[in-house]
Amino acid sequence: MLTTKKIYITALFCFILSSYFFLINNCFAKKIDKYVISEIKKISEKINSYQSYKYIVKNITYKKRRRKENILSYNFKAPLNIRIEWLSPKKKRGQIAVYTNGKMKAAPSWLPFVIDINPDSKLGMDDSNYPIYKSSLGALMKQIIADLNKAVEVSVYEEDDNSITYKIVNDKNSAKIKISKKNNIPVFIEQFDLKGKMIDGGYFKNFQSDVEFDDDFFNL
Repeated sequence: MLTTKKIYITALFCFILSSYFFLINNCFAKKIDKYVISEIKKISEKINSYQSYKYIVKNITYKKRRRKENILSYNFKAPLNIRIEWLSPKKKRGQIAVYTNGKMKAAPSWLPFVIDINPDSKLGMDDSNYPIYKSSLGALMKQIIADLNKAVEVSVYEEDDNSITYKIVNDKNSAKIKISKKNNIPVFIEQFDLKGKMIDGGYFKNFQSDVEFDDDFFNL
C-alpha cells in the first residue's frame, strides 16, 4: 500500500517529467510563418514566369575554408538557355560560359578557343556550389521552395522601409533571403551551416526582365 510520502514523490516525478516534455516541445517546435511561405512562393513564381532576364551577381563561396568571389553578368532565356560572363576576378575577366540544348561550352580566359565542358565536373562548376543549369535566380528560388518542406523555421528576420529579410532553417542548414520592396526581387540569398558559418552567398543587382537577346547570344 502506497504511503503518503511515496504518493508525493510519484506525483512530483510525474510533474517534473511532464514539465520536461513541455519545455522540449516548445523549444523544438516548428516556427513556421505561413504568410512568409506564401510570400516566398509568390516571389519564386514571379521570377520563373519571366521568359528572359539578366542581372549582375556577386557570388561568394567557401570551399575548404577558402573564400572565393566572382562577379558575373548572368543572362537567362527560357526554357533553359544561360550565358555567364565573368567581370572579376581579374584573371577570369572576359571568360564566358553558355548552356543551351542541355550542353555547356566555355571560352576560358586562359584558352584561345572554345571547349565543351561537363556542367557537373569540377571545371564546369568552377567556384560555384551549383552546376550552371541550377544556378539561375529562378532555379535558386525553386530550390528554396523545395527546402521549405523540410524547414523547422520560416520567419521574418528583419525589415526596413526598403527591404525585408526572411530566414529559413532546416535540419542541415539555414538561409537568409533579402527581398527588395521596390521590385520584389532578391537582393541577396545567403546560406549557412548549422554552426552559423557561411556556405555561399549571391548578391544581385541590375535585374531586368523580358530582355530581347540576339539569336546567337547563347551560342559560342
